[in-house]
Amino acid sequence: MQPLVSIVILNYNGKELSKCLIESIKRIDFPKEKLEIIVVDNASRDGSQEFIRKNYPEIKLIENKKNLGFDEGTNVGVRYCNGKYIAILSNDILVDENWLKELVRAIESDEKIGIVEPWVYNKTPEGKYIIDDYGTTSIFHTHIFRKDVKIDTSEYVRVFTATSACLFRRDIVELPFDKDYFAYAEDTYFGWLVRLKGYEIIHVPSSKIYHEGSETIKKLNKNNYFDFLAERNKIMNLLIFYEGKTLLKLLPLLLLFTILINLFNIRLLLTRFKVYFWLIKNIRLVRKKRADIQKQRKVPDKDILKLMSCKFIEERRINNRIAKFFVQVLNGFSCVYCRIINLGVVGDKKKT
Repeated sequence: MQPLVSIVILNYNGKELSKCLIESIKRIDFPKEKLEIIVVDNASRDGSQEFIRKNYPEIKLIENKKNLGFDEGTNVGVRYCNGKYIAILSNDILVDENWLKELVRAIESDEKIGIVEPWVYNKTPEGKYIIDDYGTTSIFHTHIFRKDVKIDTSEYVRVFTATSACLFRRDIVELPFDKDYFAYAEDTYFGWLVRLKGYEIIHVPSSKIYHEGSETIKKLNKNNYFDFLAERNKIMNLLIFYEGKTLLKLLPLLLLFTILINLFNIRLLLTRFKVYFWLIKNIRLVRKKRADIQKQRKVPDKDILKLMSCKFIEERRINNRIAKFFVQVLNGFSCVYCRIINLGVVGDKKKT
């Protein structure tokens, strides 16, 4: 018998996107009486609320009075959930027929699995859905490909953290996200927190979703606001999750990375300086967040770092030969440094 699953969908001015997602959910191979669908509307102005009420009366609709962002908007929905497991979806996603069934099968297989995530097919400008490659988060919070996993694997894959479109156990956290993040890096925050609590995170290749693209973000990124959030939240994660001794070991690399990223990406220089000023100004808040996170720690960094990469940047994303060579040298330096200080992170090797 299948357990009750709550599905939280966040919507902001995405009436048509939400309609497509809900219709895809209605076609999944899962007992309908074991589904609880909750749509959280972030004060849309396109008639989304009335559309949901009229066409999907069986759905629990929560109407926020203002746009709370992805993180707190999702938290609002989680507070209303009754399921043993909770699935989080943004409205620019379509789900496969076996999406939920395969995720539930995986998470039910081991009580130490805290989060399971599907394979995400991203939509190209040509309208095709493609998969990229398996990756992991680096110690600098960048995305690095993994060479040890083939993209056509059918086996469960142990990963550092999941995307925000995931399924998790309701009883392992009160809320998945920090409301102050608003958007961006919340998936790393949640996954890192779950790992810090001692749970596993598993990728399930037989579960598939199709990502239409960050349509809401594209419309709202005025004055580089979401670039600011992405950079700030990335650094915040590093400051609040690492053990103190790990931060001290990484400090030279983190400073070097910060200098290089500002030299080679001048376009966002002002935005990054705004981030640094914000972090200094709000140092007490950051320290409080760190204390709250560290109180929940059940495992040391050495057990978590095994799934993180030592590289600065993924060189496969760089086309310029000179720039690629420079990045390869930096990545090599970083990995050698991590070996010298015995950090235990993943290098550019065939096994993790």
